[in-house]
Amino acid sequence: MFNEKVLHPFITWLGELFSIKTPELKDKSVVGAMYPTFVANDVEAKRFWHDVAAGGHEYEESHPATVLDEWLKANKEAGPEKKLKPAQLYQGCIYGWNAYRDGKQIKEIKFDTKKGYHEAKA
Repeated sequence: MFNEKVLHPFITWLGELFSIKTPELKDKSVVGAMYPTFVANDVEAKRFWHDVAAGGHEYEESHPATVLDEWLKANKEAGPEKKLKPAQLYQGCIYGWNAYRDGKQIKEIKFDTKKGYHEAKA
């Protein structure tokens, strides 16, 4: 995949986003959800995922970046029997992104995949 030049901006950005303080973002399903958000709107994706990596918006408990960050951290700390499936992680990340793009406040991340997958909004 590194020979795919179209992916270079995304890969470079991931290198800037990831740190030792963001292990919850390094899951394959989370990275898989980051890509369509980046393709849909790279400027807003960088802003949103930077906010998620930083713990969300201070004093805004219902901001999608805050709720998503808490949800991802809780999953990372969960025991093996309580960890979410990859599809659920992907779905939850896209749900958070779409709420952000719609300017909505949320209380929780919805990650049910029974009705299909959300598409990342531009």
